[in-house]
Amino acid sequence: MRYVRSFLFSEKLMQNPNIYPYNQLRSKTGEVLIFDDITILYGENGAGKSTILNLLASKLAIPGAEYSQTVSQYDYFAKYLAELLNECMRFHGSQFVIATHSPFLLGNLAGTIYQLDLPGVKAKEWQELPNMKVYQQFFENRKADFD
Repeated sequence: MRYVRSFLFSEKLMQNPNIYPYNQLRSKTGEVLIFDDITILYGENGAGKSTILNLLASKLAIPGAEYSQTVSQYDYFAKYLAELLNECMRFHGSQFVIATHSPFLLGNLAGTIYQLDLPGVKAKEWQELPNMKVYQQFFENRKADFD
């Protein structure tokens, strides 16, 4: 099994850096992404999550590319999926690199989360992510609706 330790974002300048995907990751130039057993790529649309997955697959000569798949509108299965991934990592020595916005996966996976819509490469706790703060405020404002 391949186990990826790190990924260096190239400092090589392109003749036309505005061509996709070079413009996607310009703010990461020279940075190193350190992989954990479970590494989660988080960020707004266009932050470079899919680009990093595709670059990684290309460098490792893994056939196919990342594609978007929504389990369901409400992420009913995300908690089950998180448990399964945590178990595979813990007991079977598997490694996962995941791109997600799901609060259920972010809050239930035992891994490193990189917030890609910031300059550089920054690891964050799931509670610090902007979308999670929005969810928290939303539910706090509607707490009485649940009582």
